[in-house]
Amino acid sequence: KNSHPELAGAVLVCSVPPSGNSGLVWRYLFSKPIAAFKVTRSLAAKAFQTDLHLCKETFFSAQMEDRLVQWYQELMKESSRLPLFDLRKLNASLPVPSVPESSIQVLVIGAKD
Repeated sequence: KNSHPELAGAVLVCSVPPSGNSGLVWRYLFSKPIAAFKVTRSLAAKAFQTDLHLCKETFFSAQMEDRLVQWYQELMKESSRLPLFDLRKLNASLPVPSVPESSIQVLVIGAKD
């Protein structure tokens, strides 16, 4: 017997489109260069691990209490020791081909900014 229930559906929140996010990155770089630098510093250089303000600005709302941000920051440090994936391999595999019709319903939710 399967120990996990069958999925009825999935929700993808602010997921990367099948074509990748390089177009978005370039637009962001030219329209908001300071913000693009901060995101790059925070994620690629992993500065979110040591800079509480940058961690808060990257992942949380300005209203969130610093002690709570710090708690999440510690959890993220532990889970981000290894890269999640090889970006060169990922970019080489884009765009992702369409998948065949599935019985699982998928809701994709994006964000404006």
